[in-house]
Amino acid sequence: MLKKMKTDSSTLRKIVAPEHLRLIQDTNGNGQPVLFVEEVFPNLEELRVVIFGDMDQFPLDLFHNIKLFRLSCSSHGGSSYIFPFLRRFYNLESLLLSGFDFKDVVHCKGDARTLKRIKNLKLQSSRNLKHIWRKDSVLGYILSNLQTLEVWNCEDLINIGARSLSFQNLTTLHVSFCKMMKNLVAPSVVENLVQLTTMRVKGCTKMTEIVAHEGDYHQTIVAGKLKCLQLSELQSLTSFCPGSYTFNFPCLEEVVVERCPKLKIFSEGALSTPQLQRVKQETFDEKGRWTGDLNTTIQQLYMEKGGFNGPRDLNISDTFPKLIETWKRNPQEILELQNLREMEFYKCSSLKYIFTPSMLLSLKQLDRIEVKECNTMEQVIREEEEATIHKLTFPKLSFVKIEACSNLTNFFLGSRPLEFPKFIDITIVDCPKMTAFSSSVSRESGDASENVVGEGDIDDNTAIFFSDKVVIPLLMDLKLSSVNIHSIWHYPSSSSLRYLYHLRVEGCHNLKYLFPSSLVKHLVQLKILQIWDCNMMEQVIFTDGLGAEDQWRNHTIFSKLDLLSLEDLPKLTSFCFQNYSEFPCLTNLRLKKCPFLKAFMSISVSRDEPRADHHLQASNLVHNSAVLNEKVVFPSLEKLHIQNCDSLQGIIEAQGLIANTSTTQSIVRETTTIKFVFPKLIYLGLNKVPRLKSFCSRMHTTQWPSLKHMEVIECPKAHIFAPKCPKSQVEISNQQPLFCVNEDTFPVLEELTLKTNDMMKGICDGQLSLQCFPNLKLLNLHCFPGTSTTLPYCFIQSLPKLQKLVIFNASISKIVRSEGLSDKERQTSAFYQLKELRLSKLPKLTLKTFQPSLLSFKKLTTLEVISCHGFINLMACSTAESLMLLERLSVADCEMIEEIIACEGEEIQGSIIFPKLKYLKLSGLPSLASFSLAHHSLEFPVLQMVMVTKCPKMRNFCQGDLSTSNLQQMHVTRDEEDELWWEGDLNTTIKQMFNVMVQIILKDFKSLILNNIRNIKCYLVHLHT
Repeated sequence: MLKKMKTDSSTLRKIVAPEHLRLIQDTNGNGQPVLFVEEVFPNLEELRVVIFGDMDQFPLDLFHNIKLFRLSCSSHGGSSYIFPFLRRFYNLESLLLSGFDFKDVVHCKGDARTLKRIKNLKLQSSRNLKHIWRKDSVLGYILSNLQTLEVWNCEDLINIGARSLSFQNLTTLHVSFCKMMKNLVAPSVVENLVQLTTMRVKGCTKMTEIVAHEGDYHQTIVAGKLKCLQLSELQSLTSFCPGSYTFNFPCLEEVVVERCPKLKIFSEGALSTPQLQRVKQETFDEKGRWTGDLNTTIQQLYMEKGGFNGPRDLNISDTFPKLIETWKRNPQEILELQNLREMEFYKCSSLKYIFTPSMLLSLKQLDRIEVKECNTMEQVIREEEEATIHKLTFPKLSFVKIEACSNLTNFFLGSRPLEFPKFIDITIVDCPKMTAFSSSVSRESGDASENVVGEGDIDDNTAIFFSDKVVIPLLMDLKLSSVNIHSIWHYPSSSSLRYLYHLRVEGCHNLKYLFPSSLVKHLVQLKILQIWDCNMMEQVIFTDGLGAEDQWRNHTIFSKLDLLSLEDLPKLTSFCFQNYSEFPCLTNLRLKKCPFLKAFMSISVSRDEPRADHHLQASNLVHNSAVLNEKVVFPSLEKLHIQNCDSLQGIIEAQGLIANTSTTQSIVRETTTIKFVFPKLIYLGLNKVPRLKSFCSRMHTTQWPSLKHMEVIECPKAHIFAPKCPKSQVEISNQQPLFCVNEDTFPVLEELTLKTNDMMKGICDGQLSLQCFPNLKLLNLHCFPGTSTTLPYCFIQSLPKLQKLVIFNASISKIVRSEGLSDKERQTSAFYQLKELRLSKLPKLTLKTFQPSLLSFKKLTTLEVISCHGFINLMACSTAESLMLLERLSVADCEMIEEIIACEGEEIQGSIIFPKLKYLKLSGLPSLASFSLAHHSLEFPVLQMVMVTKCPKMRNFCQGDLSTSNLQQMHVTRDEEDELWWEGDLNTTIKQMFNVMVQIILKDFKSLILNNIRNIKCYLVHLHT
């Protein structure tokens, strides 16, 4: 019998859907039964679901034998109804939630007995969860019988929190990598952990204490069964508890303190640990340390070991002044030095350098060095002794990270060449005085002054970061940020490029170019290239003249480059000067905030350093400025994002184009019209490109066979869509549209976002073919606040697969234009596949928006209306009756709305039923009197969450009968405390909330009147005196 199953919710729904109740078909489709459903679920004990969906259709007793349920949500997904759903798991013992978002989760009131059977809870990478327990917590129901709690990488979690009966059966508590936690529990919580035997806390970088200090607490805190306490990688931990509380640990046998460099004392108050005989510094440290009691042992370890996080890991900082003095005087006095593998220097304010060459050479196992916030440090290695060997080789050093060292000028200051045979990763961040990795030193006889020579003085603009005396043959990852460099590599050759995989340069404002052209041929492994915020950079590759005749100039360069990102480069004019280049593996190209970028590759070749006109005006810009031309080919490009590139007028420069059907821009001549095909592009983003007019200045068509997601945002000069038009028409208009569209242009496009004042051109004029967007699922229309307009009905009807429509900040009076429709068109509804409709900041939109005769909302699951001040009501009764699948309804910040459903002039037979509605939000509606003012019945059979905030005129929910059989609470705030209110039913709760609000207002008014009377009396007394 099947005991375990892993699947996703959609597959699970198919398995138990009515047509599949009897059998699960063979995947080969031969119709033979493989498994009977009755045989699968009754014996299933472990269920793992990837992505949680609507599970309401499952029979109530389907999961009654499942003991372990694991839900994994991609990209921090979640479901508001997970806990009510879990009430069906009658024998559930273990619950694991991974990547779950707790925002808007419905609290589980009522019959929550099944949740109380859960013994093991694991939360991994969850969001919007600040406390495991607090008032009305969604997790509160499962804590009383919980035996094991594991929390890992929950970034929002502040502390565990608890009430008197929470965690009373907890035996094991593991908390790891929760970076917002400053403490774990309150003192009162520790007393309630009466069954706790094991506590492990690891990697919470901001945690300063385990038990919080909450003022006077005079009772002795007893952790009666705690046997094992492990504290690991808690960089900020200073004590177990800073308060003068009395702790008693009668059964504590094992304490592990690992990599907690600031832990000076266990507890300030009295402490009893009668069974404890040692403190381990690692999990497998069998010997441990002991000096009579726990507090003294922790203090002794802190004093003796200083910054040691283990026998192979040393942290030196101002926190350990004696350690720094020892290091300055004679580092060999420090034990275990010869076995060190990792060293970190943090805020060492008295060190001007760390190592001499002989010191570093003696650390034969050292492979990692980190230096952070050492403001007086000038070098990491300084040559002070006389040279005894010609070349310094550091055989195992593989990683160096230097961060925020304001006076650092070099990594090494000395005369000898350097070789790092295992060096693979260098990160240097925020070192504004650093000009070179290594600089040579010459000493005048009898003079202690230092003069940097060789590749240039420290302040010389010709200094090269990696000189020819630095050999790093295996360098793979290089990150340079806010470093004072003018040139990175020595050329015509460099030994540190052949295996370079990832290069990021950021905030290097003196860097005019990245590579000389003669070095490009060595970048055979480069896969990621990111250049950000370099104010002086004019080109990425500078044509130096040394390799003008080399073969690379007419061949493929960057043969493995996958991602290229050029961002915030105010003087960049082009990537390089080049005759022809192909980037065969490039899949992602990002060009952002490059206002002078005219072309990806320039036509002319310069043998001098490129220069930009610093005062270039808009009127001086080249007329035909385009990103791509015949010299650059991207056969594998999947994502192209262009943003804030003010000089660009087109995407492709069409002069001298050569037909090439194998490239990304597959170019086919059709007499006078050019055709561009991008076979692999799946995302195209054009964002704030103010001079962009067309894709290409010549007559052309485009085809995007793989494009699924497109955004065109704030491109005011572009006519975005137009039907394929004859040449004469374009000549008259003197401008090509951005896209000449026909049935073959966007065959698989699923998501389209448009944000520009003129974006309705080509849509609202109704000229597009009815089959231009056959697979569009999401249409996002933003910001066309000009004259009032609507979408043509023929365009809406041409989107047969549209599932989500978002309209934001527009002057539309209704969604669909109905004028001029034939009788047949009026009887045909659009939006018949629409599932989500979001309307925001539409001040002219009125009730006529929802006309069932034109628009079908039969499949609508989510309706959100925000800041639409033209509404008096949201929908008619006939529309409400059609919303059979609606699950979420949110109405917020609509000033004039008085009711949600209006039934004036309509005859209603029976009740209005919302059979699927689970979530209802009414917020910021100052005129709302009721959900419906008519005297008819409303039924919400599955409603689980109602949120009502800032609706001061709402006296009741409805005038007629109301049924909300599944509702047990109402949210009246949406802040951190998430206040709940319930008076037995929804109508009574609304009435009571209104009465309390009136009483508060009257009380405040009375207080105001009394204060004014007192002020008047005081004024009169003052006049008479």
